[in-house]
Amino acid sequence: MFSSESNPNLTNPKAYRKEDIQEILEIAIDNQTDDKDEAFTEEQLLEIATELGIDAATITMAKKTWLDQQSYSQKQTEFQLYRQHKLQKKSTKFLLVNTFFISVNLIFVGSLSWSLYIIAIWGVSLAINAWKTYQTEGEEYQQELQKWQRNRNIKKSLNSFWERIQQGWQV
Repeated sequence: MFSSESNPNLTNPKAYRKEDIQEILEIAIDNQTDDKDEAFTEEQLLEIATELGIDAATITMAKKTWLDQQSYSQKQTEFQLYRQHKLQKKSTKFLLVNTFFISVNLIFVGSLSWSLYIIAIWGVSLAINAWKTYQTEGEEYQQELQKWQRNRNIKKSLNSFWERIQQGWQV
């Protein structure tokens, strides 16, 4: 893998950075377990933390942060799938409508004329939309993600409210 000859400071360092320790421990844990997908229990996590001198409160806080990050990552994935689905619907609509316009243009005019303008204008709009769909960083993306999450929460609340009303009527 790496040659200690290329960087003589790496042969036997006297101190390790936090990132180095994390990488070394990750490699050791991977090598220790036979099954790479083996899951550790809560007790094992606390035991490892105790052996490393990490108190339970710090582990609890780290676990909460990790869960928040996992939740956010899942929301981002769902949002990205939603945006891709919307783009797919727009692309399908673009193809169907423009196929119709090209057909009408060819049948009645005998050549492609006015339909090319529609394809060009709509195509640029679709290309910009596609670029925005796959752009997953920046302030605009974060605002769209928050707006999507807000709308989703409102829909869930309204659906829950409607279900309670329906259950009330059934009683």
